[in-house]
Amino acid sequence: MFPRPRPAALAGALVFALATAAPTAHAEPPPPTTAVDLPGVAVAPAVDPARRIETARSTRPVAPGVSLSSFDWYEPGGAGGWIRGDALTVDLTAGTKVDYLHPGHVAAAEPLSAQANRTRAVAAVNGDFFDINNSNAPRGVGVQDGRTVKSPVAGHRRAVGLDAAGVGRVMEVFFDGRITRADGSSIRLHQLNSAAVESGGVGLFDPIWGSYSRSRAVQGASRVTELVVRAGVVTERRDRAGDDPIPADGQVLVGREAGADALAAVGVGERITVEHTTKADDGSALRAAIGGNQLLLKDGEVVAPADPLHPRTAVGFSADGKKMFLLTVDGRQGAYLLGLNLQDVASILKEMGAHNALNLDGGGSSTLLARTPGADTVSVENTPSDGGERPVPNGLALYAPTGSGSLTGFWVRTAIDPRGAPGSDPCRAVTPTGCSRG
Repeated sequence: MFPRPRPAALAGALVFALATAAPTAHAEPPPPTTAVDLPGVAVAPAVDPARRIETARSTRPVAPGVSLSSFDWYEPGGAGGWIRGDALTVDLTAGTKVDYLHPGHVAAAEPLSAQANRTRAVAAVNGDFFDINNSNAPRGVGVQDGRTVKSPVAGHRRAVGLDAAGVGRVMEVFFDGRITRADGSSIRLHQLNSAAVESGGVGLFDPIWGSYSRSRAVQGASRVTELVVRAGVVTERRDRAGDDPIPADGQVLVGREAGADALAAVGVGERITVEHTTKADDGSALRAAIGGNQLLLKDGEVVAPADPLHPRTAVGFSADGKKMFLLTVDGRQGAYLLGLNLQDVASILKEMGAHNALNLDGGGSSTLLARTPGADTVSVENTPSDGGERPVPNGLALYAPTGSGSLTGFWVRTAIDPRGAPGSDPCRAVTPTGCSRG
């Protein structure tokens, strides 16, 4: 795909165009802006479609029912600026699969493109906020193909995902688990593969957690008990959380305070049963889910604040849950691309057709990938603010259905960048003295 022109190059053209435009007889004052008082931090107004100048847009197919749109906007005025975004629109009834993506372990991070290419995804966006520079474990839930990969940390229950019928939704998720002892009594299980076991709780770690020390999950605990379980039998009991590998055929239970006391009563050699479920706030089962934080749209209304400007990643769904919208917005790239606040992200998603939407991890994590028709691997479509992909622990991935082998359409593009083709706009650049054709 041809690169979009940089905002710095387009700025001169816009200045020239605006300067030569005929003035209106009665210019309207600029619309009021919504801002929060954060001294020293840039805060954006709501995006105003009436004042927006679209300088570039391209749309192409990615998979059945999936299209990618990339756009550049400029909004004039002292409070305006450049907006550069990429968006995937997904028809959830067209056969493309949406699923949770991760590096193979919960306590791990790697570039999203490596995760996507390994699983042969055709597109993906980064996902949840995470324990960066420590365990790298995500804060929220992870459900892959109906299986719970991890439960949310306390206070991080918001998520996006698909229910068992494949309908997309924004929701809160709830994890419920139980450890049943040989005598029939039970102990509550609070979390699965979580970077932080809640006070008084019990956490379960299975091999997908990885090799990161479990001791960090119970930092500051006054009492700790750890049980190693293999084939349903307790083989070890310790008064600390371990650093050793989790058995491939086993699990490790870690309790703190009251949870530690409950596990301490379980004897070595005792047979136990561990069961757990993850459900949406209405009790429905989940096919796929990933955690997020700030609610952006609720029932078609913008509910997000006008917070500081950052690169963004967000997910939205249509009112019937049959369309999904995955959006990234670039930022932190000099004076031209600062990013957007959450209120503006919500407004853009609403324009796209979203009825409910949730913010995912942004900043240097924001990444949107898509495969070009005919390619074997995905490409990074946005411009990450770190200068390249930041290693992340998860994402939402799209997988194309098995093809029929029959041609269903064409995607045509020019052999060279259309902006440089003979007979196109002869004005190659705008200078202070006018149009340059050199």
